[in-house]
Amino acid sequence: MIRGDEDLLTIMDEMTPSVQISSENSSQNKKVDDAEDQTEAKITSNTHTTGIRLTPEVDGYGNEEESIHLVKNGPAGDIWNPYISVSKFTSPLQTSESKILICMAPTNPDVEILRRRAYEKFKSKFYTSFRWIVGNRPSDTLQSKKKKEGLDLNQENEMLKIIWRYLPPHNILERLHFASKLEESIRIMNRDRTSSQFNSSANINLTVRDITSMLLNGRETGKLMDPILLSTLKNQNNKKKNKLGKNEEIQQISNFNLIRHEIQFQFLREWKKSYKNNSNQDTITEFFATAGFKRKCTKICQEIQNISLDVDRDFFTELSKKATEIGRTSSSAHSNKKRKGIPKVSKQIQDDKSKPSNDQKEFMSVVYSGLSFRISIPHFKKLQILFDRNNSDSTGLMQHRDSFYRALFSILCRYDMLEGGGLQSALNGHVFDVLLKYFNCDTECFASPFNCRYERFFSAFPDTDMTFGSLGSFFEYDFQALSQGGCFQANPPFANDFILAMYTRMELLLGNKSVIAPFMFIIFIPAWIESTGWQTISKSSLLTKSVLLSQKDDPHYYCEGTQHRRLKERYRLASFDTSIFFLQNDAAKIKWPVTDTCINELKDAFASNPDEYDINIKKNQNSIKVVRKENEAQVERFAKVNIEKKDNKITKQKNKRSSDPGHKKNN
Repeated sequence: MIRGDEDLLTIMDEMTPSVQISSENSSQNKKVDDAEDQTEAKITSNTHTTGIRLTPEVDGYGNEEESIHLVKNGPAGDIWNPYISVSKFTSPLQTSESKILICMAPTNPDVEILRRRAYEKFKSKFYTSFRWIVGNRPSDTLQSKKKKEGLDLNQENEMLKIIWRYLPPHNILERLHFASKLEESIRIMNRDRTSSQFNSSANINLTVRDITSMLLNGRETGKLMDPILLSTLKNQNNKKKNKLGKNEEIQQISNFNLIRHEIQFQFLREWKKSYKNNSNQDTITEFFATAGFKRKCTKICQEIQNISLDVDRDFFTELSKKATEIGRTSSSAHSNKKRKGIPKVSKQIQDDKSKPSNDQKEFMSVVYSGLSFRISIPHFKKLQILFDRNNSDSTGLMQHRDSFYRALFSILCRYDMLEGGGLQSALNGHVFDVLLKYFNCDTECFASPFNCRYERFFSAFPDTDMTFGSLGSFFEYDFQALSQGGCFQANPPFANDFILAMYTRMELLLGNKSVIAPFMFIIFIPAWIESTGWQTISKSSLLTKSVLLSQKDDPHYYCEGTQHRRLKERYRLASFDTSIFFLQNDAAKIKWPVTDTCINELKDAFASNPDEYDINIKKNQNSIKVVRKENEAQVERFAKVNIEKKDNKITKQKNKRSSDPGHKKNN
C-alpha cells in the first residue's frame, strides 16, 4: 500500500470506524498489486484474522493439508508459506493485556537512525584500533602478502606474525556481536525482574522522549539492553574513579573470553587456509597460550570498552537533542497541518541501463529523514500480511497504515546494521517442506520477518520483530508451557559461543524427565569439527541422527541473508560442509521417527537450487517467445510471397489483355 491522499484516508476512517475488513484495496493496494504477486493464490477475506487490514488475507490460510501443494518455492513462487496457521502458540500481541518477558525497550524510526549512526561510529573506531594493535594493513590480504613476498610456509613463527597483521576485523566483529548480545540477554534474564508490557502498535508510536527515558531507566536497573550497541562495563561515575564493581569485573572477564575465542577461531581458520589443513596443531595451540597473544587480546578488549563508553554517551546525547527538537516542532502551528514522523513508501524501478526495459526489476523504496532502504515487492507484501495478522488493535485505517510504515522502516534500518548477510542466511523452501511433511516442523528458532518460513518464529530483536509475528528470543521462551510439545528448526548464527548456548538451552528441555510432551530440534550448522559447539552436539546423548553434507560431494544451497533487498538470485552455494543434527526426547522419538526415506528427501531438497528452476522457466519462456517470433516471421514471409504471386498474376493478365487485338476492338 503506497502513501496516498491523506484526506481520503481520514474520511474513510470516519465513515468506517468499526469495520472488520478494510475496503481500501481498490484504491490504495492497486499501486502494489499490479506488480507480480508473491503467490498465485486468490486473495480474499478470511475468518482467521479480523480488524483493519492493509491487504486481504490469503485464501487457504489455515488449510494445513493443502499448504504444501499451494506453495511454489523459488523467486517465481512464494518466499514463505503464508497458509500455515501456527496455533500452538498464543500470540503475545493479540490483546493489550498480554505481557511477555523482553529485555529491549521499544523503538521508532528516529531512534533507529540515531542508533545506526552510533554503531557506524563504533565500527569505524573499532576497525582502526584493531588494525593499530595487531599491525593490520587493510590494503592487502594475507594471500596477496604471501604471493608478493614468496613466504616459506615452513617458517611457522613468521607466518603467525603475518596472520596477526592480516586478520579481518569485520569477521571477528560479526560473531563477537552475536555472542556478546546473547550473553547480555541471558545475564538480564537470570536476574529477578517483572514482565514488561509490550503492545506492538502502541510501542512503535512512542515518542523519542519516552523511549529515551525507558532506555536510561533500563540501563540503570539492569533490566533492559540495547539491541545493537555493545554494553559498557562502567557507568560514567565509575569511569572517573577508574574502578569496577564485583559484577563488572566478572563481566569484564567474560567479555575478554568472548573476544579471545573469536580471535582464536578466525586465527585458526586463516592458519588452516595457509597450510591447507596440513599444519601442526601444537604450534597454534602453544601460540594461543603465549603472553604476547593474551596481551593483544586484552588491549583489544579494553579498546572496545573505551569506544563503547564514548559511543554510548554520544548516543544518549543525540537522543535528548532529538526529543527536544521533536517537542519544539510538534508544538508549532505548522506541524498541525502536516503529519510528520511517517516514512515515505513508493514503488521504484531498478535503474540499470545495461538491461532492456522489459527486464527492469521493480521494488519498494522506504525513505525517512534522508535515509533510504530497498525491499523487494514480494517481501513488502509478506510484511503487510504479517503486520495485519499481529496488529488487530488499530483504531483506524490511517493509524494502521502509518504504524506499518514506521515499523517497516525501523526493521529495515535495524537489520541493515548487522555485519555479514551470511549470519542471517536461511534454508531453501524445499527443505522446510520436507521438515513440515515428516515432523510437522512449523517454527524456526532463529529467523527474522524477512526470512521466516511461517507466521511464528523466534528472532533476535523483539522490539522490531514482534509486530510482525516474532515470539521473541529463543533463549527467553518457556517451551514447557507448550503442552503438546513441538518440533523446531534451528539454523543459528554461525558463531561458536552462540551455538554452545543454543545447545545448552535445548539440553535443559530435552533432558528434563518431567517433560512428557514430545520435543524435537533439527539443527543446521557448519561442520567445523574443531569447534567446541560442533563437538558438543555431535557427542550428545540426545542425538538421534546426524547427517553430513559435503561441500564438494553434496553441493547444497542456502538462501541469502539479504534476500529482502535482492531483486534476482536469492540462493547461494554453501561454502562449507553442513551438519544436520536431530535432537529428541523419548516421546519425540516415538512420534517423529527419523527414517532413511526422510533423510534422502532432505538431501535432495537441500541440493535443489530454486534459482536454477526459475532460470529454466525463463529460458523455456524465452524459447517459446523465439519460436513464436519465428512463426510470426514465417507467416509474414508466406503472406508476402502470396501477395507477390497475386500481383504478378494480375500484371500478367493485364499484359495479355493489352496485347490481344480482339480485346482492344471490343473495348
